[in-house]
Amino acid sequence: GKNTFILNGAVMFGSQPDQLLISILLMMVTWAVFYFAILSYTHSVILNQICLILVLLNISLALITATTDPGVYTRRSIASEPVIYREDLQKQLGEQYCSICCIVRRERARHCRLCDNCVDVFDHHCP
Repeated sequence: GKNTFILNGAVMFGSQPDQLLISILLMMVTWAVFYFAILSYTHSVILNQICLILVLLNISLALITATTDPGVYTRRSIASEPVIYREDLQKQLGEQYCSICCIVRRERARHCRLCDNCVDVFDHHCP
């Protein structure tokens, strides 16, 4: 696929990790504008701390979501043994064959055109 791996494969980013950095930058800029436009005039220490905690939580959850494996299926190499695809049996089991990844996948799995992987329970994975 088109995923980006760091730390010897321990952390996986999608096909466009620069969008994550832009999103985090926008979260920080939005918080800074909110702080200097509104919170700096309230003089409430508790409100400042709550807003800071919420921003840090928002950024942390964005990083966790972006680096968590969404259920990517392992591809088969072309040189490996061929998959015996019996259409009647696969439909009974609720499975489909992906000709790009050369695998049999579950019914709710789809091939993502952005990261070029089959993803289990494909709801709103990359975009």
